[in-house]
Amino acid sequence: MKQVETVADTSRTPILGEAPPLWREPQGLTRMVRVVWMWIATGVFLVYFKILNRAQFEGLEHLPRQGPTLIVCNHISELDGPLVLTAIQCRDPSRFNRTLTKMEVFKTPILGSILSSFGCIPINRNGSHIRGMREVLYAMRRGKVVVFPEGTYSNDGKLLSGPRSLGRLIQWVHPVIIPAVIWGTNIAMPPPSRRVPFGGEFGVRLGPALDMAQFYDLPITRETSRMIVDYLMDVLKSMLQDLQDQGRILQIENS
Repeated sequence: MKQVETVADTSRTPILGEAPPLWREPQGLTRMVRVVWMWIATGVFLVYFKILNRAQFEGLEHLPRQGPTLIVCNHISELDGPLVLTAIQCRDPSRFNRTLTKMEVFKTPILGSILSSFGCIPINRNGSHIRGMREVLYAMRRGKVVVFPEGTYSNDGKLLSGPRSLGRLIQWVHPVIIPAVIWGTNIAMPPPSRRVPFGGEFGVRLGPALDMAQFYDLPITRETSRMIVDYLMDVLKSMLQDLQDQGRILQIENS
């Protein structure tokens, strides 16, 4: 993969309505309190992932320090979101890095409050997602956003297809795109189990920023959006194959 300059262009972003964002980055004293909270939470998750389990974070040097960034990742377990967020928070614990999360999770009182404090973006997978798209656009202007294009975790670890709408968002915003692949969480915490694992061996690997110029020069159409998403999924497949060639356990055999 070609290393590219990590600069994004947000001048082409549409408004998608006039409603304000659901979540705004806190300012002043509130921001200081939130930053301290994120440092503490990141430390707790690091203890869990690194000491109580054997998590590996690879390729964090590919993350740009500033600017709109989209981290595109495969999805194989409920453990994936906290794992990726912890990894990228290690790079810069004072920034609000956001991830798309299914709306149902926010209905859990304690977990929902924690996710909201981190600015996680609720997505309605069963209905209109225009509000979620608007939130992603706002978030990508401000910093890093983690997306799982498959929309749900893969039951056997094999990569699923991604939605065309993701390609449209990318065409609008022109973010820096960092591909990421997770391995082993589906072994440590097999879906749909929510049992908290201990002693598991899993990790996340980030690749270098993708060169998307070949797509950004094309007209914004349904076909181009689909081409972008297919390209991203092919990159993830290639990275997963590299992991498998190195002996990492990626898939659960169907019984």
